[in-house]
Amino acid sequence: MKLPLQALDPELFARAQHLLDDEWLAQDADLAPVLPIVLARGVGQDWHKAGTFRHHLVGVTRTLALWQQPREVRLLGLLHSVYGNAFVDLVKFDAATERARLREVVGERAEELVYLFCTASRTQFTQKVLAGQIEADGSVLLDDRRLAPDVVAAFTVVSMADSCEQWFSWQEDIFSGFPFLHQTQQEVHWSAALWPGPMRPPSRMYAQISRLGAALQHPALQALLPTPPVFDYCRRQLPEDDEAAAMALYWSVVQQQHPLVQPQAA
Repeated sequence: MKLPLQALDPELFARAQHLLDDEWLAQDADLAPVLPIVLARGVGQDWHKAGTFRHHLVGVTRTLALWQQPREVRLLGLLHSVYGNAFVDLVKFDAATERARLREVVGERAEELVYLFCTASRTQFTQKVLAGQIEADGSVLLDDRRLAPDVVAAFTVVSMADSCEQWFSWQEDIFSGFPFLHQTQQEVHWSAALWPGPMRPPSRMYAQISRLGAALQHPALQALLPTPPVFDYCRRQLPEDDEAAAMALYWSVVQQQHPLVQPQAA
């Protein structure tokens, strides 16, 4: 079914224009004081997926700012991997000795979110949310802990922004089937996909992001955070087959498998 195009929200467009400015982060009163501390840890020198680690952290935070998330959630986006995690070993703060240091800068609530995001199983969390295994009170039970409803909402929104920012063909090949299949082992990464790959759009990740967004419609989660203005404010889900077909058509044009001299063909 072809959906009608909707007029762009003027307020959303104006917000997006501002966030395209490279200096937007320095103008954010909540985030600007934190940025020098993060940069001092060399995040601008480490490669991460399609750019530097700094590009990734700022890109995730930019999306959260566009979605008008509160301070603690935007800070979670900016710092979401600084203690390291199961996917990235770019440890910028030692969780055993430096939590107090980070807590002084961002506050207890934001630091706790960052710590939980880095140490909880994000694979299991994503599996649970996608499977609809959210408790009646909005919490999610993992093997080693219970995540409160406000944490579930924050993790869901940041996970959406995180995947939007970095997922392309290389990610799709290495993490094929995520979160329900294990990633390709390190020794065969290079044979599985030439890193960083051709930058082809993903064939199933946006469908998964739409399903994560739909979880925010859970009665216990609805009012906890501003709803991301994507997928009709998380009311619609994108079928995986539709995304795969759209990616294939788009990529066939990018690869010039169709004559581009006529705009109708492209």
